[in-house]
Amino acid sequence: MPDIGQLHDLADQVHPPSLDALRAVSRARRRRGAVVIAGGLAGVLVIVAAVLTGLDRSDRTGPVPAPRPTTSIPTTGTDAIETTRPDGVRVLAPDAEAGSVSLDGGRYAVHLSGSTLAEVDVPAGWEVTYGAFIHPNSASARNGMWFVAGGRGQPAFVPSHPCHDQTFRSVGPSVSDLAVALTRLPFFESSGPTPTTVGGHQSQFVRLRIPSNADLSACQRGRVALYRSGRSDGGTWVAGPEGGVIDLWVLEVHGTRYTIHAQWAESADDLATLREMVESTTFSRDEPSGE
Repeated sequence: MPDIGQLHDLADQVHPPSLDALRAVSRARRRRGAVVIAGGLAGVLVIVAAVLTGLDRSDRTGPVPAPRPTTSIPTTGTDAIETTRPDGVRVLAPDAEAGSVSLDGGRYAVHLSGSTLAEVDVPAGWEVTYGAFIHPNSASARNGMWFVAGGRGQPAFVPSHPCHDQTFRSVGPSVSDLAVALTRLPFFESSGPTPTTVGGHQSQFVRLRIPSNADLSACQRGRVALYRSGRSDGGTWVAGPEGGVIDLWVLEVHGTRYTIHAQWAESADDLATLREMVESTTFSRDEPSGE
């Protein structure tokens, strides 16, 4: 298993990529077995180089340096697997250098902070990018993305205005603190928070929609700020699309607050698939063998 501290240091700032960016990774991999990685950052027009959705890494963002080439990347689902547990769950490797990798349908686990894993049922024909962003493959007409963010620390922070004033302010340490603050953000069309459960854990559901008439180019940094998971976390950001839906489940697992993202669905079928993935999500410990 890669050293978690090294993964944390690899990308000082990361935010979730757009689905188009993920598909661009996949297409490039199929064409030439290697991709261009944009200096360890993610963006709507660049490719993510590291997924820090936990592992004391969290998701962060910032200025994008010039692209640089990488070595060859995995081409099969087997290459993305760190280990297969006796119960059949396949644990995805937190590989900060790997691009999009096709997955067989089934149950997978993603590394979060410490020894915590998030497990999820993945449909056939989906891929994983950088060990954590799970989405339809580039040949599919489906849209959507599942991932888990957070685990960096408490309290959380939200922007004064997601588009025009991205100065972050503290909102407190609880699940409710963050869920309420997200719902009250200006700019978004929002609903919630609604109490629910995920994997046996109490959670708060929030839906944010980017207005269809929004001009994201007018936003600071050309993208929208959502939240920060801790004092040293640069924040979770999105770069569109206009009208895009971001469904969030805020919850606490093993004393740490996380946020499940299910976003970019463009049809009722897409929404249903993402909702099924969230409903299948559970959390476990990555215990060393023999202990």
